[in-house]
Order: sequence, then C-alpha cells, then structure tokens
Amino acid sequence: MVAPHRARRLAPRYARLLAFVRPAGSTSVNIVFGTDGWRARIADEYTFDAVRVCAQSVAEWVVKNGGADRGVVIGFDRRFASEHFAAAAAEVVAAHDVNVHLATAAAPTQSFSWATMRKKAKAGIVITASHNPWTDNGFKVKAETGAAGGPAMLKELEAVIRPLEAHPEKVRRIPFDEAKKKGRIETFDPAPDYLSHVAELFDLDAFRGAGYTVVCETLFGSASGYFPRLIGGGKTKVIELHGERNPYFGGVNPEPIPPNIDEFLKRIPAEHADVGLAVDGDADRAGLADEKGTFVTTLTLYALLMWYLCEVRGLRQPVVKTVNMTSMVDRLGERYGVKVYEVPVGFKYIGPKMQET
Repeated sequence: MVAPHRARRLAPRYARLLAFVRPAGSTSVNIVFGTDGWRARIADEYTFDAVRVCAQSVAEWVVKNGGADRGVVIGFDRRFASEHFAAAAAEVVAAHDVNVHLATAAAPTQSFSWATMRKKAKAGIVITASHNPWTDNGFKVKAETGAAGGPAMLKELEAVIRPLEAHPEKVRRIPFDEAKKKGRIETFDPAPDYLSHVAELFDLDAFRGAGYTVVCETLFGSASGYFPRLIGGGKTKVIELHGERNPYFGGVNPEPIPPNIDEFLKRIPAEHADVGLAVDGDADRAGLADEKGTFVTTLTLYALLMWYLCEVRGLRQPVVKTVNMTSMVDRLGERYGVKVYEVPVGFKYIGPKMQET
C-alpha cells in the first residue's frame, strides 16, 4: 500500500490513472439523466453493469409502451470501449424480446436520431459522453421522434433503474451471438442513409463545385470522415484534422471551443481556407471560424443559422431556445415575426417543446 504522502507526490505523474480510482468505501452508483443523458467516469460509476441497468430500463419502457416489434436503435461514439458498451446494451434489450438495430460503426449522434425515426423504432440509445473529458462515457436516450427523451420518459426510466442499481445481477441478458441467431439483433451502417438525408437538405453539388477550401476539425470524434464525404470532391478541397480514433482526444476535451481547437484555428489562414468547421466528440455541437481563423461563438452561430432559415429559406415556424441562448434570437424573432419559446437548458426540454409547438 502506498503511503498517503507518497501518493500525493505520485498524483501529478499518474493523474490520469488515479482519476479512475473511486474513493474508499464508495460503492453506490447514482444514475440520473441530466440535460442529455447520463454521464460518468469509465471504470468508476460507468461500468458494464451500470450500462446494462440503463438498457433494461429502456427495454422495459419499450415493452410497456407496446414497441417491442418496432425495436430500439443502438449507436455509439469513438470513446474507449463504446462499441462494447453498446453491445452489452443490445444483449439486455434483446433479452426482453425487443428488436435491436445495432450500429456497426461509430457515427454522429444525430445519425442515430435519424435512424430511430427512419426505422420507426420506439426508442434509441447512444453510448456517448458528447464533449466531456476522455475519462467519461455516457448513455443518451432518444424518443421515437429522434429527439432526446423528455422528462416524463426519463422519470419512468429512472423508476426502473433505482432498485436495479444495488442489484445489477437482476438484469436480464442474452448472449450476443444467440440474440443475432434468433434475429433479435440486426446490424446496420448508419452512414449511407444519414448522408443521403443530409444531401436532400442542401445543394451539395453546388458547394462541391464552388472551389472552396474548408478546414474541418472533428477532434478524433464520431464525425471523422463525414465532412469529406459530404462536401469533398469536385473543385472544393476539404482538409480534415484529427480524423483518426484517439480515446484520449489528443489531451484536450472534445469540445469545439478554444483552446481545444487552437491548432484548427491556425490551420485555416495557413491553408488559405475560406472557412473552418468544427464539431465535438459526438458531433452534436458545432463550431465555426472565418477565413482569418477567428472563432465564431456558438451563440453567434445559432443566430446566423436562424437568420439563414428566416431570410434565405423564408421559414416562419416557431423557434425554441434555452435560457442560456443569445438574446439575438429574440431580436430576430421580432424582426421576422417568428414566435420564440424559451425552455430550461437541455435537449430533453427542447424536443418536447418543439413537438408541442
């Protein structure tokens, strides 16, 4: 056993290893769905048992709501062992005689939202901790609409989770190969259908033929390879940074803000690029930079997107924003006669409000 004074000296050197060590006497896991899923440290609270407990709550909810045949879409990001956690979740869901659509590769979270709708699944699960540090992983839940599971749904899931946290051995499982043989687990590549859908929303041929130079930062995450496939080719040149898998995310948090993207911001003027595009670890957060490498904040980007939808596309549907979003949205709403609704922070509040309006 290492003496306390020696442990303190070793801590800086082995900080990453020590970060995983749970305090002595701490054995409980407290699974609570936050603004967008549950996140925790891998090998501490985030274990295979904990993931299976979460998966059972989704499986029971799906059965209770008559969606066993429609099934559950399960996807994952590029974090450490995410594909294995996803397979563990699939074994649990399949054990409840619920059909599982399991991704064969990491992909952007929104591709799994699309797959949930496209496959008419009753729910979706995404193994990801989004922009959290590399030490974490997470469990996101999608409603049948593809939106984040709302408060009512999550409350029901947590009611199932509570008694199972202390007794994970009560979770039902079926071996993966057996579930596949029975036809309960089918696999799919999330990329082709999602990319086809995105191509229907934009004139990508015009972009490819425009001769732009675009620097893309994927931060070793799930969007790697997607930008070149979407906008590359023709006269447009796409330079992708950090497209390889690295569960340490190069030593930075996979969030597309400075200083995490300083290298990206410098590369834009160095490459004489027209624009820079960046996304976080699971590609549900975006960052933008101009031709000088000047970072455009998320607040400004949101306002720019709203301006584009109203001014260029001519849309006038209501807009939902969270309380921490820029007041520019309210001013744009007044300018274009668009109703703006404000909700608490979290995708779990945004989705239900969008459906309501």
